[in-house]
Amino acid sequence: MRVRLRRSRADNSVTGYAVSLSALPGRDHPLPWFGGGQLAPDLTLTHLRARWAQAPRPSGTSTPTTAEQRQHLWQETADAITNAADDLARPAQPLSAQMAHAVADTLTATAITVPQPQAHRLADAAELLHRAIGGRRPTLLPAADARAVHLRFLARLVGLMGQLSSDRTGATALQLVYLLAGFADNLAALRQSQQRRSQAAVASNAAARLHASAGRHGRPPATPAPDQPLPVAPLRSARPSAHSRSR
Repeated sequence: MRVRLRRSRADNSVTGYAVSLSALPGRDHPLPWFGGGQLAPDLTLTHLRARWAQAPRPSGTSTPTTAEQRQHLWQETADAITNAADDLARPAQPLSAQMAHAVADTLTATAITVPQPQAHRLADAAELLHRAIGGRRPTLLPAADARAVHLRFLARLVGLMGQLSSDRTGATALQLVYLLAGFADNLAALRQSQQRRSQAAVASNAAARLHASAGRHGRPPATPAPDQPLPVAPLRSARPSAHSRSR
């Protein structure tokens, strides 16, 4: 993805931005640019700055530079996604919309760490997740979800790590994609139990794409070692379906 800034003629300050996809194979003409407001009403630079100003910055987290720090980042991100997927299956502890959207944003960041065209498929799946969650993230957050703020910060680090790294094999990222597929599975089950069939279908579509992207490479060993990182296992919703409840 490419980003360009729009600057004021008066003082050269940044007043906006636009994004475009990188050139695609077989396409000679340049791809169009889209301003933040064209993507969504709450993605203008003014709205983003307002949201950034309200969100507390997590402390004690820096850009990973060593292999150990990178592994810790992957593990912490995986744990957060696992917990979010688990919350989808707990009626007594519902997952906030902020946290759900943060999970989808993490998928977008993960796409930066994998090669093309897989990156485009992951980005498309992230957009499907946002649609299945429903609505757009609010511009103003009077009571920001601390977990969502922290996960978004981790997602930014994942994206930055992908930009700085020359490794595009995506082996570790695919294990994270497998976890995200489990989150999408649980979201589809939740929407189905809520009789929100359209969103359930969208979530199932996202899950299918993520499972296909992860493939067998994203699945963890059947008997992982005690120190095995990223213990990924998609969680299925414990809620009975509407059909089974009616019996």
